[in-house]
Amino acid sequence: MLLGAVLGMLYGWAINPVEYVNARPESLRSDYKADYVLMVAEIYGSEGDIVLAANQLSILGDKPINTYIDQAIITGEELHYPHQDLAQIARLSQAVREWIPNPNAEGQ
Repeated sequence: MLLGAVLGMLYGWAINPVEYVNARPESLRSDYKADYVLMVAEIYGSEGDIVLAANQLSILGDKPINTYIDQAIITGEELHYPHQDLAQIARLSQAVREWIPNPNAEGQ
């Protein structure tokens, strides 16, 4: 049995490992998405660039970015994120809600 386990691990890890190709960020579990939103919130906290933050959040899928931020707050509360992390995500949420992009600016 030990030999079988060793050969199975050797095959799975070295000979034919699983390769994830073109995995989309929206396929992440909710806790990883919450971690990503927190990282974006930390970058926004230091940079103050709401456009950059919005672009970073937009890779999570086709929904409005506030959907991902709101879900991150819920997930963070469920996972007992520290208060300062939840506050950082909340500040990002407020900034995104105040930021209203001008859809006509692109064509001008």
